[in-house]
Amino acid sequence: MQRPLPAIFVQTKSHKVEGLRVTMKLSNALKLARSPSPCFALLLTKGSDGCDAWYGVHFWDELMARVLKRAREATRNGTPEGRFNKLSFSFTMSEADRHDADGLLDWMADQVRSAGPHYATAKQELHGGPDIVGTLSIGPSVSIEQLIDHQLGLTPSIPLASIRLSLRRFGIDLPFPFPVPEGPANFASMQALPSAVCDIRLRGPDGIWIDLAGEVIAPGLPNIPEDKQKIRIRAPFFDIIWPLSGEPQFKAHFDTAARHSPIDLERMLRFLSWTGQGEIDLRVSIGDRPILGAISHLDALEGQPMYAALAEHATALATLSAHHKTNVPRISMEDVMDSEEADQLLAFLSMSDLGMKVEPAGDGQWHDIDHAIASGAGLYGEWTFAAIQRLPVTSQKREGAEVHIRFGKPVLLERYAFPQDDEAALERLQADFRRHIAKRGILGLEYLSSQLVMP
Repeated sequence: MQRPLPAIFVQTKSHKVEGLRVTMKLSNALKLARSPSPCFALLLTKGSDGCDAWYGVHFWDELMARVLKRAREATRNGTPEGRFNKLSFSFTMSEADRHDADGLLDWMADQVRSAGPHYATAKQELHGGPDIVGTLSIGPSVSIEQLIDHQLGLTPSIPLASIRLSLRRFGIDLPFPFPVPEGPANFASMQALPSAVCDIRLRGPDGIWIDLAGEVIAPGLPNIPEDKQKIRIRAPFFDIIWPLSGEPQFKAHFDTAARHSPIDLERMLRFLSWTGQGEIDLRVSIGDRPILGAISHLDALEGQPMYAALAEHATALATLSAHHKTNVPRISMEDVMDSEEADQLLAFLSMSDLGMKVEPAGDGQWHDIDHAIASGAGLYGEWTFAAIQRLPVTSQKREGAEVHIRFGKPVLLERYAFPQDDEAALERLQADFRRHIAKRGILGLEYLSSQLVMP
């Protein structure tokens, strides 16, 4: 069953002379082109032999564009739309537009159905809307270097002398319909959009590699002198400014209160720890195509040793939260610095051996243990990070009432990262600890990190 057709409007013309040229008022032609309903122009001719011939065209696509363009030309030339009835619009049909009288209605129905189930929408989308175009006069005293830096997004705005906007459609500009303040504007923002996504690899003086995703930004200005050309490679916490005739330079930008995933925080802190420390191997590629390879340096930042120490903390937190895929913890540099348990938890995770003294309770008997199970936790901002580790025994010796035990390098068994108010997660941590110490010959050391004495 075919879908019902919308109402169809027809402009009918007739000729008693030879020729297929059709002329109508521009106002009528514009109504047919703008109407969301199907519109047709039909021409009935009567030749010298007295025979009738029907010709028809659908107001669609090319014919619509001709009408709309003619109307814009009239508006540009000063004729208001209210006087379009004084102007004419003409077009010529061809023999391909001839139809039998009996099949004329079926032809019109086929034309409407061929536009799809939503005729009005399809007609509206044929030519879209106008583009906003204009000219900007920049100044005063704006150099090419300033303009390029602004295009790269290195400055928020540039001085602007004047602005002129128009609406362009079918190649014809008309004045912008909304009020634009007269007189000179103060500032403009004309920053370029990223032209490509790139991969950035950095190797620091400590030999550690950092892999990041970045964006390549190039100024959209024509005919830039060769010695002025440069691009910006934007990364999460630094920019690479690359003059094509010189050496690339790093510009770090970071906020100590901004929160990141632990792995991103570790990368940022690692990068900052390289400041003033030596050469940085820089490699940038788009897909598999290298676009930049260079050896660069970072000027020293105040507090560089602190960044190196904080990077170790962030590395540990990234390890404890690596299994998170959706609810990823977000912490800041300040969260790490303000944590009261940060040093103890890092020591718990990174210790290579541990010595402790135990005084057996009760009758004083001591049974040698196989290993110990220890837990540790720390609060960072709004998140708790925790771990359960297995500590292998390397020696145990009784001296008087005490037993001296030494443990070797621990093995990470469980890792946790959860919001500090998540009581269910805390209960899982405690239940896992009890499960691990349930066997004989195992020493349980709950929250060992809080008992560590830092050197």
